[in-house]
Amino acid sequence: MGLLATIIAEPAAITTETITMSAGMLFILSRQVNRKLKHKAAKHEKISVLNQDVLQKISGLISKALNDDEIFDEEFSLIVSELDTFQSFKKQKQNCVQRNKNESLLQKIALKTSESGVKSCV
Repeated sequence: MGLLATIIAEPAAITTETITMSAGMLFILSRQVNRKLKHKAAKHEKISVLNQDVLQKISGLISKALNDDEIFDEEFSLIVSELDTFQSFKKQKQNCVQRNKNESLLQKIALKTSESGVKSCV
């Protein structure tokens, strides 16, 4: 009877252990992904707020210029300078994102190169 119980219980125990370990790994992985996504969402929220502020400022300047029925050089230069500031900020952020992508790609290539080098030596 003891041998029969061992034969039946062992596959069930192995299955239970496998499921438990898989669930634990998925839990850890989901926590890591959640942290990264929260960080990215906060960053995008800050950028969105900055963009809205600049847009409102430019809109206010344009509205003020149109209310006068005349656009003075000073108003026009102020609008253009705000627009230039916004575009330079946008370009700076795009360059930063592109640089991060390039660094990530270089790291992946370096990792693959080192792995293939190790495999060829073995």
